[in-house]
Amino acid sequence: SYMDLLADLNAMSGGVGGEYDATVIDTRNYGSVITGSTLADGASLKKETILPVDYKIADRYRILRLIGRGNTGVVYYCMDTRLEKECSVKAVAAGREYSKNDFARIKQNYKKLANEKHDNLVEIVDLHESSSGEEIFVVMELLKGANLMQYTENIRMEITTPEMPFSAISDVMLEVAKALDSVGEDVKRVHCDLKPVSIFIDDDGSVKFLDYGIVFLNQSDDINKTSSDVYKFPIANPDYMSPELWKHESLNLASDQYSL
Repeated sequence: SYMDLLADLNAMSGGVGGEYDATVIDTRNYGSVITGSTLADGASLKKETILPVDYKIADRYRILRLIGRGNTGVVYYCMDTRLEKECSVKAVAAGREYSKNDFARIKQNYKKLANEKHDNLVEIVDLHESSSGEEIFVVMELLKGANLMQYTENIRMEITTPEMPFSAISDVMLEVAKALDSVGEDVKRVHCDLKPVSIFIDDDGSVKFLDYGIVFLNQSDDINKTSSDVYKFPIANPDYMSPELWKHESLNLASDQYSL
């Protein structure tokens, strides 16, 4: 069962959701800390270094505990020792799901997103790069709530019918659709891998989208778009991929709308 899975994941890391990608702490019924996607089948991942508790990233962000890890990086629950404020820090390293050459695109994406503020995007507050240039630390606001998968499971636990009626989640899905249109129109970015675990419902009811930095911003912005030996179309969850993504055709907001 889903609850058994959460218990197993918690046991793996003392309350941390093992092979998952996360930027949030779930404060709902589960009390768990996983928000993200499992490792892709056949993915060749570089074994990451898990930094210890109390280690200071960039001599500023003290690690309180591991939130999660997955195919896109390792995420820590941290304290900004200068501002005395909680935050999440995502360590993204080259040589994992993407090549070292492709890593330049990932860094470019995060730098651009750090300068773009939107109510429906997780705010990036700081960026740090390792001395080797093969790892970046993305400092983000700490969200509290649940991703869409957890959110619907919470609702499912509260109803008695075998199938969950759409009316039970229609209001939140309407807010998700509005948020997606707003990001597409204002930020002009295609997520490419929209799925339940990349949609977050904050405790105040607001919608946030996760992991815009991992996929490309858009094809015209991609620094690798003219290099056939480097450029790689974004990898997405096949359950939610649009037809144009399957065919490696030009992408736009409609691709994300199809996934939704």
